[in-house]
Amino acid sequence: MNFNLNDFIKNCNKTLPNYLHLLSNSGLSEAEIKLRKRLIVLFLREYFINNNTKYYRSQFNVNFFGRFFSEKLQKSNSEFFQFSFSKLQSILKDYFDYLKTQRILSRKLHQNIIRNLDAKQAVINKKNESNNDLNSYSFQEEREDFSKEVFDKMLKKCDKWVEEFIQTDYFKNLTNEEKKYMDFIISSFFQYLYIYFLKTPEQIDEEDLEEMCLFILPRKITAEDSYFKAIVPVLTGFFKFLENKGIIHNANELNTKLNGMREKIMEEVRNPNNWGISKFLLNSAKAAGINIYDERELNAYFNVLNELNLVLQNIKDQEFLTIEDVEDLKTSEIIKKLRTFGITFDRKQFIEDTRRMFSIFEILKEWKDKNFIKDDLGNLYFICLAIIVLWNRLSPGLANREQIISQIIEGYGLIKDHEIVKGCKLWLQVWELIKGRIQPEMSSIEDLEKLFSWTTSIYDWTLDLSVELYNAGVEANKAFFLKRIRFCKEILKYFPKSDDSYLQNIMMDLAETYFLLGLIDLGDKMYRILVKKFPSFTFGYIRWGDQYAGIYNYNMELFNPEKALSIYKMGLKNGREDIKILKNHIEELLFLKKALPFKEKMLSDFKAFLSKKNLSQKNHEKKVKHVEFFLDFALFIYDIDDLKSLAEYSPDIILEFLASWSIEYLNLSKTSQKELIRNIKYYFMYLFNIIPFSDEEMERIKKLLNATEYYLKRLNEYKELKELIATNKLKIDDLLKWRELYTKWQD
Repeated sequence: MNFNLNDFIKNCNKTLPNYLHLLSNSGLSEAEIKLRKRLIVLFLREYFINNNTKYYRSQFNVNFFGRFFSEKLQKSNSEFFQFSFSKLQSILKDYFDYLKTQRILSRKLHQNIIRNLDAKQAVINKKNESNNDLNSYSFQEEREDFSKEVFDKMLKKCDKWVEEFIQTDYFKNLTNEEKKYMDFIISSFFQYLYIYFLKTPEQIDEEDLEEMCLFILPRKITAEDSYFKAIVPVLTGFFKFLENKGIIHNANELNTKLNGMREKIMEEVRNPNNWGISKFLLNSAKAAGINIYDERELNAYFNVLNELNLVLQNIKDQEFLTIEDVEDLKTSEIIKKLRTFGITFDRKQFIEDTRRMFSIFEILKEWKDKNFIKDDLGNLYFICLAIIVLWNRLSPGLANREQIISQIIEGYGLIKDHEIVKGCKLWLQVWELIKGRIQPEMSSIEDLEKLFSWTTSIYDWTLDLSVELYNAGVEANKAFFLKRIRFCKEILKYFPKSDDSYLQNIMMDLAETYFLLGLIDLGDKMYRILVKKFPSFTFGYIRWGDQYAGIYNYNMELFNPEKALSIYKMGLKNGREDIKILKNHIEELLFLKKALPFKEKMLSDFKAFLSKKNLSQKNHEKKVKHVEFFLDFALFIYDIDDLKSLAEYSPDIILEFLASWSIEYLNLSKTSQKELIRNIKYYFMYLFNIIPFSDEEMERIKKLLNATEYYLKRLNEYKELKELIATNKLKIDDLLKWRELYTKWQD
């Protein structure tokens, strides 16, 4: 079952009502069903927005769960903070189990998703138990069922079986090429079988076989195509051998499965998206002209990558020079040393080479082809370092591929450590380097991608940069919104013939950023250009309408339901896919349109009440402002649209608003927080005369409103956490623990 992002989202939206109906029949409360619906809808929306890239449109991104829980959920959805990670995780697991029963997910994809969710839970559990930093935790430490004794015993048995197998006709019927790889295939297959599935050869089934051949081996093993072509005949013979010995009893089923995967195995092997880091590095060396079977040459390559921060491998031979040693030499000294190695170095030619070539290894390969260079590891290593230093000196500002990739990877590391501003600044420098390599004939992002081929996806990286510039603008400084605008405009200028999906993402990002800066006319203009160029692109209308629907950023200053509805209707008329998502947004808009009069009436009645009190104008305005904050929160987070629903959720709303939301999103001082608490308390004393609360409910509400010191303590804890996170002494995950604390207090 092939994965397609649009089909996946479409099928999820199509079947979600049925799933919720099943939950209703199961006896779950209305509040529980509403929670599940909101979490699932949020996940699907965030998944689509953040994974609508060239790569992930055809492959589900199981790693997104970590980002969803640690970043997306915590940024703008405080309604979930009162629930434990375990509960939220179990909701998504249950939903993906349902998708499997509806054949929306393949068995293999479903297994990977559940495995990933379970791994996230194991990490959280371990972290909570030991209070260790998450980066020092290894999930394999939790696998108590892994037995080194069993593993070693299995390897010994496999060695013995291979010796016996060589004496059989099954082995003799293999070609010489297949015999050459036989031992390697069998040993690696059964090693990974136990490491990943905790199974010995006696326990293998067809599902294990499929995942081993189509996922594990293509990702882990680096070898010639002939190795992978030999997998089917070698394992076919070996399974028959094992069955004759009485070790397994399903050889026919396994071999039928194997023979049906011949072509698919080769497809997966040649797909760079399936390569693990070690395989990626070896294939990168091969593509750079390095003989990966020559240990000296390969080590020289990796040593240079080490200097470029692409691999963490220490150089044990202290006789080797370092990059700093070469930088200390004069240019004339470096050139003189190169000539002692047989290289006929010419300055003008070298400068021309840096313009003509894009990689230091292209120059190294050409020098090796044209000159006699002694195949000595120390010599090759010095030559690589010399090329790096001379490139920087003689062609400053003209970047090479290794330099760019190194800094892209460094940026991903910074962002992973939540140093978004530093990561964005570094990536913007990288973008300037890349611009210096753009040729006039390049008119699409795919053209630029060819410069990097298998090394990294510039297509995805540019989209990631746009996302992180948004995050930096939200979390740190609005100046990053201006940088995002410039970046998006440059992308559209350089690459107007990129594929439709890429242009749609960049154009939406540009339009959205205009709105974030209050440049509404420019934002509208960009969205008009977008839907004119791509009239059937439904998401263009969705994102445009959201700006006026109070949905995307909860920006009520721009709230214009009539305008939002007119844009949505354009999408209904012209759009083709994602119509269900569009209809959901229309439903949310209509709810807000219905609910806002309730908010306005509540606010108006409160103002009238205050006018009868002997309050200063300043005190009057602050009370109204604080109550409006509270009502907006209730409206958007709890779907409050009448007195009955406000009464139903009041204790929960008060606790979440004062203990988390106001602290994180209103950026108040200690004095301001005290003032907010007093004013919300004042408001609820007023509501007690309007809403028929039970005595028990009134006591709970009073308890919450009188807990000023508790909220102030949480404010101090939050500010301390933020300071530690800003200095990289804590991770964002610590905020998740902070949010969970107040639910224990309420209980």
